[in-house]
Amino acid sequence: MGGGSSGVLDNGDKIIILFDVDTNQPLVDSKATVDALIDFQGKSFGTDYSGSWDDLRTLTITVIDNAGGNLAPMDVFYIKAGGNLRTADGLSQPSTAGWTIGGSF
Repeated sequence: MGGGSSGVLDNGDKIIILFDVDTNQPLVDSKATVDALIDFQGKSFGTDYSGSWDDLRTLTITVIDNAGGNLAPMDVFYIKAGGNLRTADGLSQPSTAGWTIGGSF
């Protein structure tokens, strides 16, 4: 994570989310689909970002345009139940897990 020391994400910065089980990898190819999956608690990466699945347990979100972004280390975010993130076999309930952002930027 993080490029500069300004406390905000720079264009091209990445946030990597690691899950402890294989997931069903919901679509995250645009800002809209990332926002449908993750509740950033009123914070933002900026005006444009997208995600990609590196594997069944690793989601990477990349900042495309950080204008207006205010997401910072120690902010908390949650998976939205409506995002339908489940175990790879589809048998779990939708996740509502949460994390605190670590790192520095």
